[in-house]
Amino acid sequence: AYRQLSAKGDTLSLNWVTTYPKGTLAIFPKIAKHGENVLLMWEEIVGTANAGIQMAILSPAGTVVMPKTALADKSLRLSPYYDLAALPNGKILWANQKGSDSISVFRLVETGSPVRGRPEAKADPMRLAYSGGRLMLTIRVEGRYALRRFDSGGKLLSRETRFFAAGNHPIALPGGRVSFIEVEAGNAVHRIPALP
Repeated sequence: AYRQLSAKGDTLSLNWVTTYPKGTLAIFPKIAKHGENVLLMWEEIVGTANAGIQMAILSPAGTVVMPKTALADKSLRLSPYYDLAALPNGKILWANQKGSDSISVFRLVETGSPVRGRPEAKADPMRLAYSGGRLMLTIRVEGRYALRRFDSGGKLLSRETRFFAAGNHPIALPGGRVSFIEVEAGNAVHRIPALP
């Protein structure tokens, strides 16, 4: 749940992000500022198995901007001790114990993307990002790309497949009920929240 508190600690609002059946748990909840929104991360346990790190993006008012999404690498863990850190450039970091004498630092490169130990932008065939108030699709490998738009509940609102040459291509800004946009080519998928 995402709870907003007054300066005195009174509950202003309470919004549940997930519901779990018996035998499924959410542990190690974390929160960080993400642009104008809020990033939530937690681990999901199903029975005795760890189902990996989950994340969601909420507006400051608690409205779901990006519904619960699992990180691709199921071996990653959140620390029960350390919080998330939001850097000035928008990247999210967290640390976790590694063995008995060291820690690992993880970086969320782009919301909706896998966590990476180093930047791999050159290996990606495309990138979807806002730049100067415009939504731009940068293509590194020409080919067919699927563009999809979803609402806050994860329902597919529209899908189009287009051929793009290498270079930068403006994409029509989302409107209406669109909460996030995906572009896919082969096994590569980039997801980006719609602008509030």
